[in-house]
Amino acid sequence: METTIRSNKLSEKDLTTTYYVYQAKEEHVRTLEKIPHTYFYKSIFQPCICMKTQKKHITNIATLPFVYCIRVIPPAKVCDVKVSEAREIDDIAYVQQNEDSSVDSWIDIAVIDTGYDYYEDDLTPTIREAEDNIEYTHDFTDGDSDVTDGDNHHGTTVLDILARALGDTGDDDWTYEDPKIYYVLKAGEGDTIDQTAARRAMEWCLQNAVEIICISWAIEGSEDSDRCDGYWCGLFKNGAEAGKFWVGAAGNEYKTDAVGYPAKSFYVIAVGGYDEVDYSNKIVHRADFSNHGWIKYEWTVWWFWKGECEVCNEAESIYSNGDHKEFKPQIYDAGVILPPPLSPPDFSRKDFVEGTSYTVPLVAAAIAIGALSSYIDYNFPTLRIVLSDCHEWNVASPWASAQWGDVVDAHTLWHGHHVSE
Repeated sequence: METTIRSNKLSEKDLTTTYYVYQAKEEHVRTLEKIPHTYFYKSIFQPCICMKTQKKHITNIATLPFVYCIRVIPPAKVCDVKVSEAREIDDIAYVQQNEDSSVDSWIDIAVIDTGYDYYEDDLTPTIREAEDNIEYTHDFTDGDSDVTDGDNHHGTTVLDILARALGDTGDDDWTYEDPKIYYVLKAGEGDTIDQTAARRAMEWCLQNAVEIICISWAIEGSEDSDRCDGYWCGLFKNGAEAGKFWVGAAGNEYKTDAVGYPAKSFYVIAVGGYDEVDYSNKIVHRADFSNHGWIKYEWTVWWFWKGECEVCNEAESIYSNGDHKEFKPQIYDAGVILPPPLSPPDFSRKDFVEGTSYTVPLVAAAIAIGALSSYIDYNFPTLRIVLSDCHEWNVASPWASAQWGDVVDAHTLWHGHHVSE
């Protein structure tokens, strides 16, 4: 029997957190069910519950005459992950220190986004992480090499997060065997992607030697958003078969059974976001905004007509279990990222960035270090299999988690299987 923890033991700093309450009297369970909450689970075997609520509500319950047992677990820490911390959680730093320090010289990474101008980085506008490591630039909206015109904040932030995740903090290029590694492919401005320009950029990637393609944006699905839209799946298939890895954002519409395109394509590694970290138990919590769910590659519209994304449906039958669907995302990373401390402080930068857009460069960095720089000959089906074994940090959610693995783990990718330390 645990010692009862009463209201005066609750930290005054805990405004909203997760409390595990168990073996309470039945009447108190009924009371707990009535208070405001976003996460509530009650065991059918005994009056044992778990909930997420505000401190004031749990305090009110604890001050009742007597509750058989309430135990307040050290709460999950609201996500304040910096890129340096993401490197630790993803084991990128560990692999660089203990296995191989650098990104192999043959690896090139393309970012299809809104261009690059280091002044517009939302987190570190004075550090210029990726600026000196850009091999190629092209604006597929204007047809020239200038990727700095217009609003470039999104693409800039994505690319600098990628560089920082690989260990690049500015002028020091120790992390690269070949420092010219990034290909900036501009396909929009501000928060808007031009789909025609994006397709041209994807076609360019098929014709050129890039191994990882970051797609840190998503097209919100149609009314039937659990279906694959199929716009560019043929391109993704050709790229995957040529040894390229497409990494896409699951989307931020707070939706279940809906993932944005291109991430819903079978040939794209879909990345979701977490927004709470429980460091003591190595658990993260999926962000409410992060889309997730089953994507259908074959479906029945009317009893006499069946539709499908033929490319993805065929791929699913080859590489999966043939049930015409796939759970997305396959992997998670930090969906809320804080800037590193700067001296002197830079007040022009944001307090944080949020969204599955910023998970994509973190996962791309883990793939570059953990998979493509390792001794294993990775291809698309191999990466799929090994991603399913990433269990170093589990994703906790009351209704859905990664059905394959959890948070990307560069150490697992390096060895081709989960390695327990």
